[in-house]
Amino acid sequence: MLTRRQHELLSFLIHYQKRHGISPSYDEMREGMVLRSKSTVHSLVEALKKKGYCKLSPHAARTIEVLKTPDQDQEVFDAYEKQIESTNSSTLPSIPLFGSLPSSISLNFLEDSQSALSLNRALFPEGDLFALTLQGDFLKEFALLNEDILILKKTNTGHHGGLFLVSVDHELMLRRFEVEGTRILLKTSNKYMIPRAHDEKEICVHGEVVGLLRTKGF
Repeated sequence: MLTRRQHELLSFLIHYQKRHGISPSYDEMREGMVLRSKSTVHSLVEALKKKGYCKLSPHAARTIEVLKTPDQDQEVFDAYEKQIESTNSSTLPSIPLFGSLPSSISLNFLEDSQSALSLNRALFPEGDLFALTLQGDFLKEFALLNEDILILKKTNTGHHGGLFLVSVDHELMLRRFEVEGTRILLKTSNKYMIPRAHDEKEICVHGEVVGLLRTKGF
């Protein structure tokens, strides 16, 4: 039986290989899954290997071969999903769910949550969480798709490589932090959108992406 994270990584592998013709590196998997540690990726890959979903060629990079897809084991995965959903939703804690976030929007977006989202907190890190729905494919190369519900942890600090909800001059946006000397680049995965470089004091951080709920398949 696949865990949610194992299923997400397998889906990411399949999607990446279809687009690029090769397997992603461990760093690309870490970034695509919005994980902080490569060791977590190694653990997930090893779990998929033991469960017969993939195999690796030893001493060679980018050689993960997918042996079967989640659809081939959908009945098992559906049973896992039902097990989670069978928990009485009224007993699950809820977090604020804001509206749909495009590439950028007015800071007023955060003034009012549209609704609440019941969440199994065991699947996500501790902290003050909130959620929003992604609008558009400007983060597609980071394996974040249109209509994904993103789970964010409130924070006012950013770090290199993380995906953060930030505002600059009252403009709110979801961007990847890349630190270059004393400047910070705010990047999307859209190659046609030129990264904006800022001094740290120009950026207000509102939250870091720590997970997602996928509403559609690839």
